Amino acid sequence: MCSSDLAAQRAGWLAHPGEIEALAFARDGRSLVSSGNDGTIKRWNLTAHNVAWTNICGAAANALAFEASGAAIDAGCGWVVRRIDARTGKTLPSLRGHGGDVDALAITARGRLLSAAEDGTLKSWDLIRRDAAATYGAIATAALTPNGRWLTYGRGDDELRVLDLKADRERAILGGNLLLPTLGSYSYSRAAVAISDDADYVAAGGYVTEGFIDHTGIAKGVTRVWRATNAHAFRTIQAAPGIVRFGPSDRALVVRSPAMSDTPDTTWTLDLSTGRLKAWIAQWSTKRADGFFPTCRLAGFDASAIAFTLPRPSLLVVSSDGVCPDESSAKQPLRLWPIGSRAAGAPLGPAISPQASLALSADERTAATFDGRLDVWNVRSHRLAVSGPVTNPLGDPYAHMTEFTIGGSRALGLVLYDSTHTGIIDRYEIVVWDLHTGKLIARTPRRVALERSHLLVPADGTRAYVSSPAGLDVWTLAPP
Repeated sequence: MCSSDLAAQRAGWLAHPGEIEALAFARDGRSLVSSGNDGTIKRWNLTAHNVAWTNICGAAANALAFEASGAAIDAGCGWVVRRIDARTGKTLPSLRGHGGDVDALAITARGRLLSAAEDGTLKSWDLIRRDAAATYGAIATAALTPNGRWLTYGRGDDELRVLDLKADRERAILGGNLLLPTLGSYSYSRAAVAISDDADYVAAGGYVTEGFIDHTGIAKGVTRVWRATNAHAFRTIQAAPGIVRFGPSDRALVVRSPAMSDTPDTTWTLDLSTGRLKAWIAQWSTKRADGFFPTCRLAGFDASAIAFTLPRPSLLVVSSDGVCPDESSAKQPLRLWPIGSRAAGAPLGPAISPQASLALSADERTAATFDGRLDVWNVRSHRLAVSGPVTNPLGDPYAHMTEFTIGGSRALGLVLYDSTHTGIIDRYEIVVWDLHTGKLIARTPRRVALERSHLLVPADGTRAYVSSPAGLDVWTLAPP
């Protein structure tokens, strides 16, 4: 082969089919590491003009870095930081804990590894212990006890933390919060978290889907329960949580797992003293009036809350009442559906839109729904107590109310805004209604937000917490 042929071959090297995601040079400048969206990582010998080794990641490796010693290479391989022997290309024990693809890596002057991921966190790693020494970033999921003392939160990583707001100290760090993705995973959701009144128990979970955007399959859906004194979960329920709530005296846990393409709308009850677990499925089924179309089975309830202090534990549901999906815009009643019963309970007052937001007070005596108008319901007497004027708290087509709750004599909604109209949530405000009149009485200035910002309000309604890029924004609410 002549030298011109060799030059042409070198010029035509195909490093990776498709895009090259990352490059990193060794400190001596003699070798280069590349990664591509073909799921491979390659080390190139720049002197011999050949590939020294290939490591198969199986997912797009978006970041690369040589460790300070030069003996190992770090690669962002999906949700993990894969460590690779720089000489042989063999995989070393990986660093796990992120809840999203690792997109950036850096080595500090003192040799510590930093990783940034799509879960919104930055981690500093102790490479000797192969553990995260510190995690920084926005709060991705959080829950507050009704008395406002105990807060549990996660940053999108593997840990949940329990904080005593009164004493300003951390009570516990709970591990194993995340689900590991499969190679076919395309989305992950940390769907819900709850903490018991005395902070002895924490429950949290989510789901990983695989396939395409049409939810062709559920890879995993898990809710885990921890004792605050234990670092690892003592009970796991194979359910993706939509709502999680602890019962009176913290002896019971209810998890409502909403329907997906191949899973029914299921409510799970766990007796924490005995460990007994039950599952209950309640879904509407009906036929069209003309009888021409086959039975129409709905996915489940549009919105729901969990009530314990009624004669029996129940779901308060905004139901579609057996109407087929193309007719679901018709107004339907708010209902109490006893958990475990095959028959829905009696409706509460007049019908409402099935798209209405729903909130239940901590004492379970008052419910509020909002769909352009705030309606206040007396749950015990099954009647509509207040119907407010029609108002539009959004006033912006690029805004939506993501959370709705009751605190004291007020109903509060968290409104998220795409202020730049680029598809990125960047601002929030809290809107406040008076439960006695149904009128909109206050709204906060707009502040910096995340797409996953959450609203937390204690039962007395004296404060409001919103998770933001900086951590928690704390709002003080004036006495009524």
